[in-house]
Amino acid sequence: NLRGLERPAPAIMERGKQTMCVIVTAVPGAMPEPEDILAMSEANPDGGGVSWWDGERLRVFKNVDPLKVVGFIYSHWDSLKRAPCLIHFRFATHGAVEPRNCHPFHTDRGYVAHNGIAHDYTVGPHASDSRNMVDAWIDSGYDNTVFKGQGLVALITPHGCLKWLEGEPIEYSHGVWVSNMYWNV
Repeated sequence: NLRGLERPAPAIMERGKQTMCVIVTAVPGAMPEPEDILAMSEANPDGGGVSWWDGERLRVFKNVDPLKVVGFIYSHWDSLKRAPCLIHFRFATHGAVEPRNCHPFHTDRGYVAHNGIAHDYTVGPHASDSRNMVDAWIDSGYDNTVFKGQGLVALITPHGCLKWLEGEPIEYSHGVWVSNMYWNV
């Protein structure tokens, strides 16, 4: 692992599977199984985060150590399971493994997470294509066409509404949607 260093763009296949981040959205009363959350973090070792609606406001916890995110989720399991949640584990393709590159990213529309490579945004003010894309979304006045063809994008709004803004997520279990299954080995 190249913690703290920029990693070159990965080959399409690594260890026999495609590499990329994973996004999870879970409605109140639903969560991935604990072992699935751990598997997601192990396959995406470059940070993570969770944002949830606590009934009054959005909350967020992010860390460059995905096991700290897993620990946070496990230690707050009951309250997170009762809330709408947006979870992200990162596989760094552009940008260093550092706190500012951990998803989900804060915007006036809520917290947003990206899965994939935002090819239209690999060059910009940030080394992270995802951060460049989110900045472009904000600068456009939140025009969702910014995301077209850039991977999967999910949002949790300031009042806890979960939305997939781009891409086709997979229903993993009742009320739980994921951006991909590459973590499930």
